[in-house]
Amino acid sequence: MDCLDFAATREALFNAAGTRSYSQMLATARGAKAAARWLQGQDLLPQFRKGLGADLPSAITV
Repeated sequence: MDCLDFAATREALFNAAGTRSYSQMLATARGAKAAARWLQGQDLLPQFRKGLGADLPSAITV
C-alpha cells in the first residue's frame, strides 16, 4: 500500500478510514470497509469484481 503506484489514492483511503495506521484501520468496521473499497477500486483482485459490485460503491476517488 505504500507503493508510489498508489500514492494518488492513498490519502483518500486514510480519510475514509479515519486513520493512517493500517493495523488500526483493519481493526474497525469503518476502516475495514474503506480498505475493501480502496482495494476493490485498485482492481488488483479482479476475481472479486462480481461479489462486491452491488455492496461496495466504485473506487474512492480523489
